Amino acid sequence: MHATAGQLASRLLDHVMQVEVVDVELMSSDPQVALERDSSVTVRWVEPSVLPGGCSIAATYVGATVPAEISVALDASPGRRRFSLVHEYGHHLRDQVFEVLTDLFASTDPGWLEEKMCDAFASLVLVPLATREQAFTNGVTARAVLDLMSRVSASEEAVAVASAESMSHPGYVMLLNELGEAEFTARSGDVFPIPRSTPQSGLALRAASGALVRGIDRLNQGISRTGEMHIDAATDTGRTVLVAVDGQAPWTRFGGGRAYSAEFEERHCEYCSASFAVLTTPCPRCGEPPCSECSRCACHEEQLVGARTCDTCWTIQPPAAFESTDATTCLGCS
Repeated sequence: MHATAGQLASRLLDHVMQVEVVDVELMSSDPQVALERDSSVTVRWVEPSVLPGGCSIAATYVGATVPAEISVALDASPGRRRFSLVHEYGHHLRDQVFEVLTDLFASTDPGWLEEKMCDAFASLVLVPLATREQAFTNGVTARAVLDLMSRVSASEEAVAVASAESMSHPGYVMLLNELGEAEFTARSGDVFPIPRSTPQSGLALRAASGALVRGIDRLNQGISRTGEMHIDAATDTGRTVLVAVDGQAPWTRFGGGRAYSAEFEERHCEYCSASFAVLTTPCPRCGEPPCSECSRCACHEEQLVGARTCDTCWTIQPPAAFESTDATTCLGCS
């Protein structure tokens, strides 16, 4: 059985600590200064136009030169610079650890595995394991990820990767911008990558506006979409984090998809898109159980004059959620 990206990253970190060329503690706070001690690599700052477009990492690595060269974008935020720099240093360390080279060579997709390894290495340096364990005692949720971001000096990207590595099931930890695009997406398990700037729709797009979102939806991967996943999203100080889980999510006792096996009946709220267990008595007027998230039942439909169901997300929306009276898709999905 081949090593995972996280295991390969741990080997890189063990190597750094053994050779003692670079101070790991200093690298976690100021990687540029820390890497000055390694004469086998140099760091230079470049205009972002020099780097490949659509990449989540604001840096590139060239190992053919002597010394090797890491180029970092000038316009990147301090946190993203740190994450990108340590990520590229992971590429530099690859050839120094024979066991890592062996596993990469044996992989069916060595390029993909190496990128995940370098993400994991940067995250491991910037967000230590003890910090992760304390942050996710109750599982990886959007709120827990945001709280961790506020407590550490690591970049949001590093925290996203650390969060994804702490998940118990396959899925994503996505950083969304105000336009509803994926700025950065960390992966847990064997799921397809979601490229930077990939537009999202449905619950993810609604979350980008600052709304608290929890439900079941699919994510856009660029040329395709994921299967149904549990979605949890939250916003704090302008940063929106979305956690998607293919399997049992920390915020629900049910498994992945819509076909659950549980002792309680499971319902999907047409108003807030939450999935909830029927644990209360039905409304005496309409006979439907109220949603545990928004407390609305079927009576609410009568109060929405002109409300109709969106053909894409299949939720009942008020008239203001549609561009016109003839529109069949709500603004969040269009």
